[in-house]
Amino acid sequence: MRVYVDTNIFIDYLAKRKDRFRDLGLMAFEFFRRMIEEGNEIIISDLLLKELEYRLDNEYITDVLDWLNTNNTVIKVKTSKKDKIFANKISKKYNLPYSDCLHSVLAKRLYVDYLITRNIKDFPDLVRVVLPESL
Repeated sequence: MRVYVDTNIFIDYLAKRKDRFRDLGLMAFEFFRRMIEEGNEIIISDLLLKELEYRLDNEYITDVLDWLNTNNTVIKVKTSKKDKIFANKISKKYNLPYSDCLHSVLAKRLYVDYLITRNIKDFPDLVRVVLPESL
């Protein structure tokens, strides 16, 4: 299985976030652990890395990416100008956040099975979008 993981799942894990009822950090850890154990491909992008670097310590990010890539499961992709143009059109047309549209465009281009996120409502209907605990 190929999954594109949105920034908020990484932040859940790295920042050990919780909501009122659940430990989102633990749920993200369990999701990542399953992905590694099952040999699934985890797609990350330069956009994801920028968003993470904006919020978290670079060394911590590197450690987590190294762990995720234990079985060569991480595939890094770059955003193209064409991706940005398409995402901008979708963002304006549906009044959705540009970065979420760009994540969706990348996921579509890479033929992922799922885009994993916590904020499903912010994503256009380009690929199947699910919560990490749904897999």
